[in-house]
Amino acid sequence: MIDFNALVQGLEWEKSVVVGSTRFVPITGKLERIGEVDVVVDGTAGVTISELENEDVNRVYVDIKNRGARLVISGLVIEGGRQTRTVTRPFIVDRPGRHIIDVNCVEQGRWAYDKSSSKFEMRGRMVSRRTKQSYARQRATQSATWRSISHMMETYDVNDNMAPTQNFVEVEERIMEGRRDEINRIRERILPAFTVEGQRGVMVLENGVPTSLECFDDPEKWSTLRDRFVEANLLDTLANSSEEEGEIKESRGEIVAEGVDPLCDEVSFRLSWSDLVGWGVGYENDAVYITLGKDKGRHDSPEPDYVERICNMDFRSHVEAQGFFG
Repeated sequence: MIDFNALVQGLEWEKSVVVGSTRFVPITGKLERIGEVDVVVDGTAGVTISELENEDVNRVYVDIKNRGARLVISGLVIEGGRQTRTVTRPFIVDRPGRHIIDVNCVEQGRWAYDKSSSKFEMRGRMVSRRTKQSYARQRATQSATWRSISHMMETYDVNDNMAPTQNFVEVEERIMEGRRDEINRIRERILPAFTVEGQRGVMVLENGVPTSLECFDDPEKWSTLRDRFVEANLLDTLANSSEEEGEIKESRGEIVAEGVDPLCDEVSFRLSWSDLVGWGVGYENDAVYITLGKDKGRHDSPEPDYVERICNMDFRSHVEAQGFFG
């Protein structure tokens, strides 16, 4: 069994940054063993993602051209295909071939090929902290993911004319355009919590309660994606910036790991840590990456039959029913 508890040692509370009710705690420290894995940021690493031949909202193909272990983390946005998606759980690939991976839809109002292509593009973008939390327990919470984007639109007054298909990327861009100065100030304030020497990750607390954690086995992997993690935390932090932080609850205990089938070539685990749930992946018996979030999807899906129907159906019918196709 891989020990994921070693990854979360080194919480630097004295170097944490507080903005409103949100606290960012850096995680530092050198581990004895480091997985020999490169982190995928965009589509230049010999990784191609495309739609399945059969229509499926929550699964896509990933094709690998070259050998060499590469980590794709959860939360990365893939644009194109029939609709924009985000990678649901992390995976590692180290050999050429085709695999099927889990994804969540982050563009509720489109079910048609973009530019007549079944392929997706990775531009290094990530979904927001809240949206990623919506599928902390994997793809069964598709409706919660859509609601997280609707909530973002309501919070920042983005209407359907501004983002006709409720595409997360488009919604985020409209917010960034309208709140540029405020967001730049938030970025400057939280950046010190992401740029500590020897940093491997960060834990986020809201109102004193841990709600998110991203951590790697070495600083080099963290630095590759650091700027993306900063951007992914801006909007949720801005939304809570006028609130006061609650009492900090530090008691978390041990990480509980349950082995699950890998998506590709990783050793994969479903993790829980106090009220956080998520995923941990390892490679050749070394812990490489963990991602944990407050489980906002578990109790946020009052219509399970509806969700199951949406995730195994003719998605165009659903989109038309929502009025997106006039």
